[in-house]
Amino acid sequence: MTVTLDLDTLRPRGTEVDAAPESWLHASVAIDGVLFNLDAIAVHCYRGLQHVEAEAFEDALDSIGIMTAADKPFVTIRLNTRNYVLLLTPSSV
Repeated sequence: MTVTLDLDTLRPRGTEVDAAPESWLHASVAIDGVLFNLDAIAVHCYRGLQHVEAEAFEDALDSIGIMTAADKPFVTIRLNTRNYVLLLTPSSV
């Protein structure tokens, strides 16, 4: 399956966690009629380790590794000047 996302649908929300606006982007995405939250968390690598730009997401990124049995660094996509880890989670009903 390929999902194409119009970048204009991603809205900056970093200020909600006292961080730079573009450190967290959010969109609602429907896949096969089911609504999901798509969050893009800005990350950078320092001395070979991946860190989030907004400290509020450091534990969340670690938790994703635990839930998925994956190790950092996670694969990223580049949007404008930042690298992001994408998170797709079910929407609340």
